[in-house]
Amino acid sequence: WNYKNCAPLILALPHHQDVLSRLKVSYTWLKYDGILGSMIGVVGASWSWRQRLVNIGWFAQRPVAADKRDLLIETLKKDLQFTGMAPDTYSFGKGVCRIARLALIAEELNQPDLVKQANEILHASFQPWIAGDGMDKILYDTTWFGTIPKRGLDDWHEDFGAGWYNDHHFHYGYWLYAASVLA
Repeated sequence: WNYKNCAPLILALPHHQDVLSRLKVSYTWLKYDGILGSMIGVVGASWSWRQRLVNIGWFAQRPVAADKRDLLIETLKKDLQFTGMAPDTYSFGKGVCRIARLALIAEELNQPDLVKQANEILHASFQPWIAGDGMDKILYDTTWFGTIPKRGLDDWHEDFGAGWYNDHHFHYGYWLYAASVLA
């Protein structure tokens, strides 16, 4: 591709192709097949698209069916039999995210005792990390100005590469979701 005489070439996945504005880009003959479908070459210095977003809230968009309510409550009780959190930032985040979701389901089902139980688990799980006594130390990186796990900094294989800024949107996104539910 001769990039010196034209706009950049970028490959668009099928979900991009559905929403790209044809006013700003033009498609090329270039095509590669991938596991998510055919990627088509698109020429354009920038992409713009319109995406219809759904309303997102804490609770389900429809009420729980009356005949499912008792089963959900019993399942919540079983799921809240807490067995501990994983030591790495990613798996810890997934664990607190799971408990936070259970807290919201319990709230939606008007089960204050289960909400309290879930919130106590969240509070107790976050406490060591906030106090600096977590299973892996969280450091402030003064070079790149971010937070990283110590084990991940010492060994890039640890913590799924989070010490080298890999997947922070997953690791800490789970933490933020759970903390916002707790708040």
